[in-house]
Amino acid sequence: MLLLVLAGIVVAIVRRKHHPKVSLLTVSGLGLFIVQSLTFGSIFYLLPRLHDRGFSYENINNLYLVVEVCRDIFYSAVIVLLVSAVLSQRNPAKIEPVVITST
Repeated sequence: MLLLVLAGIVVAIVRRKHHPKVSLLTVSGLGLFIVQSLTFGSIFYLLPRLHDRGFSYENINNLYLVVEVCRDIFYSAVIVLLVSAVLSQRNPAKIEPVVITST
C-alpha cells in the first residue's frame, strides 16, 4: 500500500505543471495518509505494552477507543483532500439547448 501511495505522489508531482491545485491537494492527502498510517500503526503496536507499566486492560481499552476516533478523523481529512482534488478544476460540459422546429 505504501508503494502505491508513493507512486501516486510521484505522479502528482510530475503532473503539477498541468494541474497545480490538483497536484497540491493530492500530495497533501497522500502525504497525510502516510503520516497517519505510520503514526497510528505505531501507537496501536505500543498500546498493549502499557499493561506492563501498570495500566489496567480497561484503561488500555478506553485509550484504544480514543486513538481509533482520532485515526478516523485523520482518515476523513485524507478522504476530503483526495475528493476535493478529484472535483477541483473541473470544466462542466456546456449543453446546448435543442431547438425543435416544426415544418
